[in-house]
Order: sequence, then structure tokens, then C-alpha cells
Amino acid sequence: MWKKMEQRNQRTESRAEADLMDAEPEGVARHQGEVADGMRLESNTHAQRLLKGAGSLWQEGALCDVILEAEGVQFAGHKAILASVSSYCRLLFTGRPSPFPSGGLVKLQGVRAHGLEQVLGFVYRGHMTLSLNVVEETLQAAKILMIRDAIKICLHFLDVSLTPETCTQILSVAHRLGPSQFHRRVLGYLGAHCKSLLKDPETLLDLDPKALLELVSQDDLGDISETNVLRGTLRWLQHNPDHAVHAHAVFCKLRLPLVPPEALLDELGERPLVCADPHCLQLLRQALAYHARPYLQPALQGPSTTVRGATPCLVVLGGRTAGNLVSREVWATAEGDMDWSRLGELGAPLYNHCCVVLNNFLFVLGGQHQFDPCGKQPTNEASLLLSW
Repeated sequence: MWKKMEQRNQRTESRAEADLMDAEPEGVARHQGEVADGMRLESNTHAQRLLKGAGSLWQEGALCDVILEAEGVQFAGHKAILASVSSYCRLLFTGRPSPFPSGGLVKLQGVRAHGLEQVLGFVYRGHMTLSLNVVEETLQAAKILMIRDAIKICLHFLDVSLTPETCTQILSVAHRLGPSQFHRRVLGYLGAHCKSLLKDPETLLDLDPKALLELVSQDDLGDISETNVLRGTLRWLQHNPDHAVHAHAVFCKLRLPLVPPEALLDELGERPLVCADPHCLQLLRQALAYHARPYLQPALQGPSTTVRGATPCLVVLGGRTAGNLVSREVWATAEGDMDWSRLGELGAPLYNHCCVVLNNFLFVLGGQHQFDPCGKQPTNEASLLLSW
């Protein structure tokens, strides 16, 4: 026995001597400037050695004085180390009227065992390995324990993992656990890529109800048509029987009057989901009534008729050509864009006319159908050209 103790002491002395030798080379300690009592020095390696030493103790189960439990799985730890990085543990271990018992058991509610293991590994090692399969339970554990650096790493992972294929899954995590700023960023990303996502509506099927409602509430979903938004949400409603109870809330967020009447009837006309719910059926009837009164539409504007993602643009209608001909073409360019797009044609050639936008409807007033420099062939027509 004494021989073993002597060998252990020799190994300890050898390691101590090696550490002293490591301290000799220049660069291990850094000069921080003169102070009143002498020279202040800072070690380049102390913090890393401290973390490595704490991790070694944790791995060996040495000197542990507290046990954290999640889902019946127990993990030993050190109160001092946990309290130094976790606001929750600091309050738990130092804020009680009486000292927290050594080796005491802390049962954590709402924490998955694997998430707790991930977070403890980060505390004692300074790093963790994340994937989309484990990030939510890890973030949940980090938030309950209030470990800021672990939370930041999880949010950073979600941020850099945003792709058109993953953003719906990340939105669900952000909705449940993410801060509002990150939540808004994911919603913006999802809106910008909504068109490519809805080419494969399967990507929306795993969204939770609140996340889907937030998505279809967005004013900007790129250049996707309202018909495609309707089709994607119908797939979501049909995917899970539990989703049917959200049908009315979803249809209230859709802009059904912007869907062509034939598409409305094709998509919703015979669906039990709509016919069985009087509120949904009323929304369908209101949308069809809107289409049945085209000349009243400027007076029927509201949130459900506002085009998503509308951007300011310059529209040119008709006009006189260089050869004194009268054009009937309609062209447009977006704000800050140098490219022109041909939108279509007027019912007749027109120039010297007036245009006015009212409630996002474009009205064309007066003008001439034929070139006449004296203006002796005016028209008294007024037409509702288009809306956007």
C-alpha cells in the first residue's frame, strides 16, 4: 500500500514539475501593466486548465455535491461550478433560507434527459454537438437552467441552419422557445422563401397551428399567389385530423377575395371542411360576392383584399409613340428597378388621358383614341383598369 502511495506521489510530483517547466517559456504569462503593488500578470492557459480540470472531475464523478434529475435520469454535478454559469442554480443554491443539502437532489420539470446531458456537457467542456433533432430539447434545458452561453449557441445553430428546407421546423422551435427578435427573423426568412416552399407543400405539414397562423398572417410572402397560399394551407388542414378545429382561424387569415372565383369553387366548393363549418362557409360566400360586384370593389376594400407584398411601382399606360401613333400597351417597373415588364394592353389605344389610384385600384379618365394635336377628338370614358 505504501509503495502504491509513493508511486502516486512521484507521478504527482512529475506532473507538477512538468507544469513548472511549461510555465517557463515566454508567452505563457502575459504582461498586463504596472500596478501599485508591482506587475499584474495574466496566464494564457489558466481558464482552459480550469475548465479542463472541472471537466475531468465531472467525468470521474469526483467531489460532486448535487444531483440533477430529468425524466428519471440523474446527473451528478458541482454546486459551485453550476452556480457560476447558471442563474437558476445560483438562486437555488445560494438563495434558500437554509443551505442546500450536500448531495441534494434537484428534480427538473419540463426538461428532457438528453437535453440536460447536452447542457451539462457544455458547462464542463465548453462545447456541444447540435443537430436539428436535439437542438430544441437542448435549448429548453438551457433556458430552464438559465445558462446564457448555451442559449446563445443553440440560437446561433438555428440561425446558421436556416434553409428553405429547414425553416418551417426552425419556425416551430422559435415559436415555442425563441426570443421575439429571432422569431421575427425566421418568419421573415420563411416569407421570403414561401414560394419555393409551397412548390412542395409537404414542408408546411409539420408546422404547429400558431406558427402556420403567423405565416399566413404575413403581409409579404414574396410573389406567391393567394391561390397557392390557399392550397398549401388546405394541405396542412387535411394532414392531421386535429388541424380541422383551426379551419376558421386559418381562413380568417387568408385573403380569399384575392383568389379567382373558379379557383375558390374548385378548392373549397365541395369540401366538408368548409361546408360543415358555417363560419368558413360565410367567408367563402363573402369572397364570391366580392367577385360578383367588380364595380363596387373599390368601396369594399379591407384587410382580406390587400395584396401581399405589394411594392411601389411606376405604371405607364398608352401614350404617343415617336411616329405619332397611339399605344395601348401597359408597362410597369418596380421602385428602384431599371427593368420594365409588359403587363398587357388597354381596351383601346389612348393618350393625353388622366390616371388616378383609389384604394389600390387604377382608374383611367378621358384622353384620345387617335392622335390629334389640337385635341378635337377627346373621349369622355372612364374605366376601371386593374387593381393590385
